[in-house]
Amino acid sequence: MPELAPVTMATLLASANILSHPFPSASLAGVRMLGRKSRQRQPPDTCVALGEFIDAWRAPGYEVALQTLRVDAPPIPMTPQDIMRKLLAPGFEGDSELTFALQSEFHKGFPLENLRPLLTSGNLHTQAAAAYLVAEANSKMSYKMNCVVAEIAGLLDSESSGIRFDAIEALLGCTTPADGTVLGRLMLRLDDEYAGVRWRVVQFICLAERWQLRLAVENAAALRPDSAFKTLVNAYGRYFMPSSKDLPRLLAHPDAVLRRFAAAVAIRPREVIVERFVAMTEQSDDAEIRKIAADCRKGYLRPTYAIGPSIVRRPPAEPSKAEVPNDGG
Repeated sequence: MPELAPVTMATLLASANILSHPFPSASLAGVRMLGRKSRQRQPPDTCVALGEFIDAWRAPGYEVALQTLRVDAPPIPMTPQDIMRKLLAPGFEGDSELTFALQSEFHKGFPLENLRPLLTSGNLHTQAAAAYLVAEANSKMSYKMNCVVAEIAGLLDSESSGIRFDAIEALLGCTTPADGTVLGRLMLRLDDEYAGVRWRVVQFICLAERWQLRLAVENAAALRPDSAFKTLVNAYGRYFMPSSKDLPRLLAHPDAVLRRFAAAVAIRPREVIVERFVAMTEQSDDAEIRKIAADCRKGYLRPTYAIGPSIVRRPPAEPSKAEVPNDGG
């Protein structure tokens, strides 16, 4: 096997640990992180090696594949149509290099409508590649993906938690006020069986525009009248921002969906994040709710404009659960 530069080899070896993470979305995030690093910081030939390494790891005979890993192999010229045919082939089993290549073609102007057959493929590997592409689109391209919003919404029901995870991220950027039903389906995933998917919905609640949040809750209530969302609509109408009086009660509610929603809106910025609401969330008996508050402090669940010195520098408050602050507002 040809020698690689030390930094490149470290990246390749680290990927084995990331990709073998037991949580699907963490493994997928590892692929993204490594892919971004390869594209941004490494020469083109290294990017090819990284793609081959990831694909080799996925294959049963990866030890043999590693023996033939080359960093000097020239890229094979392919048209966007060639890439599409490979991704849609019945035996496709995942190929990061092809996925990155198609991503580049979309940035060059390849029509986004071509995502439709990938998003609706019966092959989970093809669906996963398409989900990655729509989730990783930049803001300018993401909005244009509304042309396939129905197909992206279809991924919310995928049997793969990683695909559902990506679909939620994509819908944050490509939905319009005409997509209320889609947003309602997204919000219902706050009751998903996988914690990572629920976390992504919490992030959606934190980052969504007000109209997106309103439509998501109203349509979730309409789609599932017996759900916690109907309770929210009845109690708060079009305003889903509980006061400091209501928040402790909702954070301790017996319905886990209401607790998660309350934690998400507690850390959702009102120009700035309300410190006392975050502190309330940290006092929950529910470990998942406390993690939402912790992730807010770490910056994972807030837009950049909401970063302020108090939320960044101050350590988590530690009053007893019986002393939850209440400003009487």
